[in-house]
Amino acid sequence: MHTSTPVKDAVHSHSSPQAVSQAKPLIRAFDLINLGIDFESYRGEVWSNSWDMEEDLYFLRRQQMAFLQNAMGIIIPEQPQEEFYTTGTSQLVERLFSFLDEEQAREYSQIKASRTRTIAQYSIDSNSLFVNRISSKETRKNSHCQNKLLCLPRSFRELDDSIAMHKSTLKIMRWAAEKIFKRRPECQKLMVTFHIVNTYCYPEKPFVIPEKIHQDGSDYVITGIPLILSNVVIPINTVYDTEGRMVVEARLTEAQGMLVDDKTFWHGITPLTASEADKTGQRLTIAFDFDCV
Repeated sequence: MHTSTPVKDAVHSHSSPQAVSQAKPLIRAFDLINLGIDFESYRGEVWSNSWDMEEDLYFLRRQQMAFLQNAMGIIIPEQPQEEFYTTGTSQLVERLFSFLDEEQAREYSQIKASRTRTIAQYSIDSNSLFVNRISSKETRKNSHCQNKLLCLPRSFRELDDSIAMHKSTLKIMRWAAEKIFKRRPECQKLMVTFHIVNTYCYPEKPFVIPEKIHQDGSDYVITGIPLILSNVVIPINTVYDTEGRMVVEARLTEAQGMLVDDKTFWHGITPLTASEADKTGQRLTIAFDFDCV
């Protein structure tokens, strides 16, 4: 049974949790249970809909690119990297692969995606907080990305309505939208992307996010809310200001999340490692991107 650690105990601020939650620009820690969500039921339904999620090919290609650069001792220019991330093919990558020896080629072929994802997109009106599901074209806009490669358009299988329009999913979005509209009265509508992400780490290899400390390229984000943490050491979520000073450090347990101003703050997470050396670890999360239009 899930037992929730109070968010104020889970989040350590370098001022105080109370100061962070009230500070401008927006950053707020929260717990799904405190939003009135039946957590056990909701995560069970999300989990039952996550079996056929597609591989996050962006992450797989990031791993492959990193392997090739390390094996060849070079830095691949941005243009062929962009081509490889978006299409999965590149003349330069194919040429570099041909230079790998037999052992390196074997290691390259065994690189695993380690992350699967499905998404849904919506619009939310500021007056009524009505949530309208829309067709998904890409996962986020390239609104202010410092890392161009991170904000390349990516497409994923769309989530079934049973979870995309689930009352708990809508409750989370409306809660965040209300906070954003209050902070940004000039914002008339929000475009929202809902992500379900399943991440695995293996006994011999932790999962390291390729973006490191980053911005997602949206106006506001709800960073990954853990629904399942199985055989993993709970990673540390961090949030930094534009000067690189840490303002929040948190080990988010199941049902806990943070709403963060993505234009003002940067965020990251420590590697996901298995807590038992002979078993695979799993972290199933939900996350949201919000863009004012």
